[in-house]
Amino acid sequence: MTIKYDAKQPEGKKFVIDGDTKTFLDSAAPNLSLFVSQELESMEAKLHEEIERELYFAEDCPIDSSDPEGALTVSYKKIGRVETAKMINANSSDLPRVGAYAEKFSQNVKSFGNKIPLNYLEMKHAQMAGIPIESEMLEAARRGLRQKLSDITYFGGFNVENGYWEESNKYGLLNNPDVSIVQASTGATTSGVYWEDKNPQEILVDIKAAVTTVKAATKSFYKNGFTLLVPPVAYDALAQSKLTHYDSDNKSLLNYILEQKGLGITEIKERYECDNADFDGEGRALLYVNNSDVIKHKLPHDIRALYEMKSIDNLEMLIPVICRSAGVVFYRPMAMCYIDGVAEEVS
Repeated sequence: MTIKYDAKQPEGKKFVIDGDTKTFLDSAAPNLSLFVSQELESMEAKLHEEIERELYFAEDCPIDSSDPEGALTVSYKKIGRVETAKMINANSSDLPRVGAYAEKFSQNVKSFGNKIPLNYLEMKHAQMAGIPIESEMLEAARRGLRQKLSDITYFGGFNVENGYWEESNKYGLLNNPDVSIVQASTGATTSGVYWEDKNPQEILVDIKAAVTTVKAATKSFYKNGFTLLVPPVAYDALAQSKLTHYDSDNKSLLNYILEQKGLGITEIKERYECDNADFDGEGRALLYVNNSDVIKHKLPHDIRALYEMKSIDNLEMLIPVICRSAGVVFYRPMAMCYIDGVAEEVS
C-alpha cells in the first residue's frame, strides 16, 4: 500500500492511497501517529530488587567445611584430666593417681535442598526483556538455603516458622540448655526490666553479671574478646542512652561498654533472631566468645547448584541445589551466657 500527501487536493482530501484520493475527517487526525505508546515509554536499565533482611549466621558462628561431603555424622573427642597431689614424705606409698580420659560426641549430618525450574520459553522471554532469569532463580535457591542454615545456626533443630522441633537435641546459639542464663534484673531506680526502660547504670548491671558468669565458669580462661548479640530494641537502648558521670564524656552506653577493658566486650551487634528467643518469649541477649574453639557450624557440603544432575521435563529444566549441615557444635558452652528478658515480646 502506497500513501502520499497531495497538497493540491482540497482540505479533507490531502492523502492519496494507491492512486485513490481519500477523505480523512478532522476527528481522525488525533489517532494518526508515527509512534506506538510503548515506543514513548522510558524504561530504566536498572532492575530494582526487593529489600531482604541480611543474614549474619556465618559472621556470628565460625563455619567449618573440612569434613567429607558424604559424611553421615561428624564427631569430636573431648579430653579430660583427673588432677590431684598431696604432701608426701620419704616413705610415702599412697601417692594419689592422676588420669586422663576421652569422651566422644557425634552429630548427624542432614541434607537440605530445593530446585530451580527453568522453562525454555520463559528463558527466551526473559532474554528478550533483558532479565537475567537464570541468575535470579539461582539466587532465590541460594537465599532459601542460606535462610535455613541461618535458622539452624541460631535455633538448631527447632523449626522457627512452624514452632516445633524437627530434630531434638540439636541446638543453636540462642537455645542451648547447657548455656548459663542471667535474668535481666529490675532497675533499682526505674523499676524497669527491659533495657529500653532502664537507665545506663541499670543496664550495665545485667551485662556485668553475664561477664562475671563466663569468667567464673571458665576460671577466667576467657576474660575478654566477648561478642554481645542483642535484640534491635535493646541495641537502640544501648546506642541512645547517654552516660553522664565524670569519666564517660557523655558517650553513648554502647561506646562506653566497648571501651571498658574490664568488661572485655569487643563487639555488640543487633540481631532480629534475639527477639522472642528466651523461654518466656521475650528478648534474649547472648554474650559469648566467637571463635572455633568455642563453637563451630559444621557444614560438610556448602550450597551448590548441581548442574550435572539436572533433569528435563518437556520444555522445563530442573536444577537441584543442596547443602549438608550437622548444625552447631558447642565445644565450650561455658564460654557463653544468655541475658533473658532484655526486651519485650515482639508480635
